[in-house]
Amino acid sequence: MDTTLFLFAIGPVKPFIENSRKARDLYAGSYLLSYLMKEVIKELHNRDARLKIVFPLEAQSNVPNRLIAQVDQYSQTEKEQLGQQISKFVQQRFVDICRNVFSASNVSPNPMAMQQIEHFLEVYWVFEQQPTYELAYKYINASLNNIKRLRYFKQMNEPVGRKCDLYPEYNAIIVKRRANGMLPSFVDASSAIDVTNIGTCKYALKLGEGLSAIAFVKRMLHLLHVKELPDYKLNISSVAYMLLKNSLGEEKYNELPLLQNEASEALFDLQNGQQLSTDEYSLEHIRISQALNQQISLSSVRTSPYYAIVKFDGDGMGQVYNDYADQQIQEKLSKETSQFSNEVRRIIVEQGGICIYAGGEDFLGFLPLDKLFQTMYELRQDFLANVKAPVSYGKPLTFSAGIVIAHLMQPLNRILAKTGDMEKRAKESFADKNAFAIGLVKRSGDQLVFQSSFGNDGKILLLINQVIVSLAQKEYSKSFVYNLNQTLTRLGSVKSDNKQRIIQVLIEQALQQSTSLLTKDEFNQQSSMLYQLYLDFESDIERFQSFLQFVAFVSREVN
Repeated sequence: MDTTLFLFAIGPVKPFIENSRKARDLYAGSYLLSYLMKEVIKELHNRDARLKIVFPLEAQSNVPNRLIAQVDQYSQTEKEQLGQQISKFVQQRFVDICRNVFSASNVSPNPMAMQQIEHFLEVYWVFEQQPTYELAYKYINASLNNIKRLRYFKQMNEPVGRKCDLYPEYNAIIVKRRANGMLPSFVDASSAIDVTNIGTCKYALKLGEGLSAIAFVKRMLHLLHVKELPDYKLNISSVAYMLLKNSLGEEKYNELPLLQNEASEALFDLQNGQQLSTDEYSLEHIRISQALNQQISLSSVRTSPYYAIVKFDGDGMGQVYNDYADQQIQEKLSKETSQFSNEVRRIIVEQGGICIYAGGEDFLGFLPLDKLFQTMYELRQDFLANVKAPVSYGKPLTFSAGIVIAHLMQPLNRILAKTGDMEKRAKESFADKNAFAIGLVKRSGDQLVFQSSFGNDGKILLLINQVIVSLAQKEYSKSFVYNLNQTLTRLGSVKSDNKQRIIQVLIEQALQQSTSLLTKDEFNQQSSMLYQLYLDFESDIERFQSFLQFVAFVSREVN
């Protein structure tokens, strides 16, 4: 009997998740895609015993946006009915959730808002019947790609006016007035929904912000957590709270948990010399922030406004699935990546980070700077130990990561785009991929970038972490970095067969000039570690210099 596969996909993935201003927006987009696919899986399970879902596994924390099911006994009519009915089901489920969000927010959606909602979701489905599973799998993915290339869309006729701050293809409909009481500039007043004085929305939007219906649903999705979305993580913290919790600790500062949402940004506003306004924060949050700020000013604790955002993706996983289009191999791989994604979430939470999504071998999340490299090492070791390539593949499966260090005041959507660029850079810089690229974006606008292979053991991550810790603990001064960088710049144009030995000596000399606290063994350990990092950067002086500048900066921002 021939094998017939059914592929169903929901989109758009990237704008659904990444068009965000807050961590809560990010999480809501990721959650909604996963939730809708889980609802599709449940619906398919309830429909017909003849249908068998191959992957994804429903048990994983974040389900990918596509599924493949085997439907060998379906007639042509049944196939068409299944595709149409599941498409209608998921579209209606999305519309229902959006309506319920508006209802829970005490906001009535107008016709333009509903039009945006009804036009947003993209649904693709295709069937493929072939003599074998292998052929069916290869053809069905090609067919889906061909369908997507058609770029089917529904035309929307919105009037000229202010565009959404997060989705510029849509008009801003839900708005909060500016400090002067006026609507945001260029908003079409006839279609605007003013939420300035609605209690549930009072602090959800900033002054003068204008959102489309889609952006508003993401921002307010948490209101459905009790009845409709019981597994929604209401306690998804803001990035500001993640940083405060990591620096201060909830045990010592017992009022800190009261700032768990975006109200934690008030404390950073105070540290930046800003006046807190009741248009942005409640009186209670202002009081708590001021009291905590007073406590912090009397202590030696530093609360850095810099954080790390990490995005990684399995290397060549799509090609692995295509090359090994065997159902048992694919089911095994799907199970292993599903288990890994659950472990990722556990590890990130244990390290005080925020997991936006962990689906299969894909991940996006935030980490405090002092936990970044140790956590990345742990994640990579877990991946290598638990996600196994087919026996004949000949090498271990790996992932590549994009990492950006950024300031809280910088727009999140730009930092997300930079993180995607870093992930792409990591994959393109090395033939075997298995790499990471790091971008540092200072508040001043200065930037630097470097990349490296993880190597076979990933221990470069631990070496970087040790250098940061040594600098932070002042085992040697940061003048070491400046002095060595200056010398390396002058050395760059020098041609010598003994260049590596010269650089080893220069590292030792610069280190010796910057410390008198290290014992001989400690000195040898530090100089060997730094020289090993130079070798890990493929003896590339410019990359090593960027690394030195990076660790000098980050060491000032960690406790």
